[in-house]
Amino acid sequence: MTVFVGDEELTTALLDRLAHHATVITTKGKSYRMRKRRDPEASTTAVTPTKPPPRAAPRS
Repeated sequence: MTVFVGDEELTTALLDRLAHHATVITTKGKSYRMRKRRDPEASTTAVTPTKPPPRAAPRS
């Protein structure tokens, strides 16, 4: 499926530009969203990461 019906090239270009400056955060464990879906009373307290994420390379 494409965002712009029938224009796969435009959709690919749009997604590429959106993802270019994105910060990807990788988490481990079960999804908080799915846990809340199963148990609406589930805790929503923040979890402190065990190590900081890697720094991004400077942009030129």
